[in-house]
Amino acid sequence: MSSRAASVLLALGLIAQPVAAQVSGTVLDDRGKPVPGALVEIWSPTRRLAGTVSGPEGQFKFGTSVSRGVAGVLVRAVGYGMLRASVADGDTTMSVQLSFLTTKVTPLVVTGHRSACDNPDEPAARALWQTASRRYDLSVLAWAVEDTVRIVASRVTPERLGVVDTAAWTLGMLGWSADFYRVQTARIRDHGYAVRFDGFGRPWYDAWDYAALESNLAAHFVDSLFARLHKISVSRAGPGGVELRFCPRRREAPHIDGTMLLGPDASLVKAAWHFYTPEPDEYAGGEVAFAPLPPASSTAPRLLMAITGFFYRRGVRDFYQVWLDHRHWYVCRTERLERCREAEGP
Repeated sequence: MSSRAASVLLALGLIAQPVAAQVSGTVLDDRGKPVPGALVEIWSPTRRLAGTVSGPEGQFKFGTSVSRGVAGVLVRAVGYGMLRASVADGDTTMSVQLSFLTTKVTPLVVTGHRSACDNPDEPAARALWQTASRRYDLSVLAWAVEDTVRIVASRVTPERLGVVDTAAWTLGMLGWSADFYRVQTARIRDHGYAVRFDGFGRPWYDAWDYAALESNLAAHFVDSLFARLHKISVSRAGPGGVELRFCPRRREAPHIDGTMLLGPDASLVKAAWHFYTPEPDEYAGGEVAFAPLPPASSTAPRLLMAITGFFYRRGVRDFYQVWLDHRHWYVCRTERLERCREAEGP
């Protein structure tokens, strides 16, 4: 069974009861014009609290009845890059600015040899990554984990890659036991970010089993192994944070390159990557957006958790894609998944 098929389960401990707050604001584009119809969600550090759609002038509002424990806002709109912003304690009015998508995820060029980036390793960029990584606690992964998710898996033409049919969402649970992250991390260390399917168990539709960085291995982006395997440089900086570019140090094994966005609070906001393998190269890749960190006063585990995840790879005539919309994470204080039970939450 592949790591993605075996997928994920995550659980969280007790969280101090926060004060209810009202959250409102406006969604704008990078020219300052309103963005109507954007999907706006508010999140605690462990789960989605509520969602709405921005109005004709880009406005949105969440009352105190649904926003208890809010730590961040996730905003998505067709044609724009996803944005996650942290929310301070108390009533919050915010202006959320989305950027137009300037590049497509779709790898349309399917002939010739691809190669990963080769940017230099910059000490300043590595220091930024280290500051962000220290904000998270990977020791939580010594427990069993579970996650309530909505999933859409489909085969699409290159032009439809990245477009999700929201009517096709399937509600499910993902999970893993305590040794899963350790085993998968060792596989990346020893064999790279993908393992070739061989023998009788090989599926007819793909050749590689890829590391599930969009879901149960999302915490890898703050793991020390990630830092050892990559050179890190600053791609750009702005009001929304600093974008880091990561390039592989070794290329003899399947590897990745991509970008990650660090927010103004030095937390990880999102990451995007491409896989590079020997032939057959399936032009696979993915994206993930991360949950906001709990406030400093909270006793909740500070684990890097996915809010949304996207994986794709090329087939014979089309692309296979999987969207994961994470709804509620749990960290179970037990090593065995079958004993996992929801902790008391907010």
